[in-house]
Amino acid sequence: MGTIYNLGCYPVSLVHFIMETAFGPDAFKSRQVVGLGNISTEAPVHVRDASLNVRFDAGVQSTDSFGNDFFFSIQGDKAVLKGTKEEIVVKSDMDAFGHQVKRVEECVSKGVKEAPRPSPNSAHSLEIMGLLTEWEADIKQRYNL
Repeated sequence: MGTIYNLGCYPVSLVHFIMETAFGPDAFKSRQVVGLGNISTEAPVHVRDASLNVRFDAGVQSTDSFGNDFFFSIQGDKAVLKGTKEEIVVKSDMDAFGHQVKRVEECVSKGVKEAPRPSPNSAHSLEIMGLLTEWEADIKQRYNL
């Protein structure tokens, strides 16, 4: 379904984690979304090269056509917090998705219904997915889709 769900979910999850940590569990719920992006020319129609601005002063951008540039910053009234890039090499026979599946398997085997933080729980996942669908809808309405 395009970059929003493929790549945009990661920075949105990070924004959710930061907002919840800094401002409490309800901070993510009150937001205004403005999304911009391009619509694919091939079927199925999906959003490409998307960017998102959210009312709580956090910006999220996602693209699937400009390479891998990993950057994160939060701008506030008094300061800017910038994430620094640190390369951590983990030798494994699994990719990132394999590790996610392994995490779920570990929780299920222990009878745990939700992984502990920093993993999002089901309520967090619903909030994150809500923002992703708002983002997509805002872009598509601009194209009258």
